Amino acid sequence: MKQAQHSWLITEQYCGTDVADYFFDLDKVFSCTGEKVASDPISQVIKTTVGDKFYYVKRYHAAGKGFRRYFGRSRIRAEWENLITFSRLGVPTPKIVGYGQRVECGRFKCGALITEEIVNSIDLAALVKTQPAILQDKRWRLSVMDQIAEYTRIIHDAGYVHGNLNWRNILVTLSEQPQVYFIDCPAGGLRRGRRLHRDKLNDLVFLDKLGRIHLRLTDQLRFYKRYQRIKKLSVGDKQDIGLIVRSLDQQRLRKQAQAIAKTNNKGADHG
Repeated sequence: MKQAQHSWLITEQYCGTDVADYFFDLDKVFSCTGEKVASDPISQVIKTTVGDKFYYVKRYHAAGKGFRRYFGRSRIRAEWENLITFSRLGVPTPKIVGYGQRVECGRFKCGALITEEIVNSIDLAALVKTQPAILQDKRWRLSVMDQIAEYTRIIHDAGYVHGNLNWRNILVTLSEQPQVYFIDCPAGGLRRGRRLHRDKLNDLVFLDKLGRIHLRLTDQLRFYKRYQRIKKLSVGDKQDIGLIVRSLDQQRLRKQAQAIAKTNNKGADHG
């Protein structure tokens, strides 16, 4: 009979601290309380305080959705491994306090990841809702765009993708010289061959969902050139840009069709 596997690691910089004592094992992590930040059917994120700092505690009670519930690495493991990899590549990410999971009889039971809050930061999606005027500052805007382009290129050159590079998964500090951080990447990982190219384009599609709304066309073109580290578009670049645009248009049309179908169904129910 397979024995339970319980792994929990506090990262080196937090060992011997009050933070390590507070999050000393998975049972403690799952019993701690705080402000609920997000939740879905398989996970929850809370914000809690230790001393004078805030920490985000992401807790999973299932390995993933669909087949991922039973095969492959869990979403929480994928996230901590991706964050560690991105950081090693030189891409800024939140500081990891601890991570681990419990597996019993070969089945995932629970897992968690704890990161330290990045002070005075906000995700880009929330930023454009609450402080849209900040994007009018050209120097600030271009600094953020250049960082995102460079960090995306770095992970892609290493054969990795983020997997969900929406603006809500990019933090930026509200400072005169903004700093960008990548977060929330359980869908990412190492890719090879044609899948790598496809998923690299998907990262760019995610970025452009709000990019096409809040950025000028010249900004979008500048971003792509900075990402590709080129001064002039090649035929291949133009083809990839066309794929990105068509993918977003198709997504928009699908959403419109779904909204219409939902409205018609409601009308039929009341008829």
